[in-house]
Amino acid sequence: MNRARLNKPGFTLVELLVVIAIIGILVALLLPAIQAAREAARRTQCTNNLKQWGLGMQNYHDTWTKLPFGAVSGSSAAGPKRHTWVPGMWPFIEQSVLYDRYDFNLVFHVPPNIVQNTLDGVVAETVPSYYCPSNPGARIWKGDTYWRARGHYLLNWGSGGITIPQATTMAPFGYIGGTNTNPFSCGLNAFVDGTSTTLLMSEGAVPLSETSNDARGDFMNDDTAYCGFAFMTTNTPNTTVPDNVANCTATSIPHAPCANNGGAQRMQAARSLHPGGVNAMLADGAVRFVSSNIDLATWRALGTMQGGEVVGAY
Repeated sequence: MNRARLNKPGFTLVELLVVIAIIGILVALLLPAIQAAREAARRTQCTNNLKQWGLGMQNYHDTWTKLPFGAVSGSSAAGPKRHTWVPGMWPFIEQSVLYDRYDFNLVFHVPPNIVQNTLDGVVAETVPSYYCPSNPGARIWKGDTYWRARGHYLLNWGSGGITIPQATTMAPFGYIGGTNTNPFSCGLNAFVDGTSTTLLMSEGAVPLSETSNDARGDFMNDDTAYCGFAFMTTNTPNTTVPDNVANCTATSIPHAPCANNGGAQRMQAARSLHPGGVNAMLADGAVRFVSSNIDLATWRALGTMQGGEVVGAY
């Protein structure tokens, strides 16, 4: 018998268990790093989306010498129709096909703009730049028969509720006199505080379910009870103060409390699922990551374009 073969060294059970334990520890150490890298990539994509919107806003301004209005709620034959800022921006974010199909002479919720209970309407088309990849929220609204795209990016409506008059908020978007048939639209020359210290857009929360009628993220709908197209700087990003929008429920969005207070002033905060803050786009097109712990006075100052505040480091 070959004695050398019988004495060939091998792994003992203890050694095998030690190796398995070491591998488990290494995996446990690597997983957070992998997850952090994935989130960093998602946040970068979100930043790029906002940069695309920023470039689109600049090009819109170059074409029309003003920024788009936030929303308008008219429906008379001679007056403005019900729209938000999104359809008018389509040619400037490489979505001219949607712009050509959309009928601005009709309200947003009739054909061809919306075809009830189908995704055939123009505003039901999903566009990649609508969505932050870190946000797991629904991309479509099916909360009623008027199916439409939701969005993760909202306009800066200043420090106040959705129908607070523009003269009070001095934000880039709003209503003159608080009347939703009279939208405010301005040129960049109105940014007395400076375009590099005034917000245009930031992120918003979106419910997880497509069939939820929680209004957050409903940025195709001009209804002021829904105010899904705007955020307010009344409270800091990711605040624990509840949003107040139509049909919202406390369980529809993780970490985004709400209080559907009916006739109370409607508002929603900037929110995201990025750890520690939100991405926000300034009027000069730059995108900044803003901490959830930003000083409230600084955040409100960023929300105004004519407030005369001095914005420090944030």
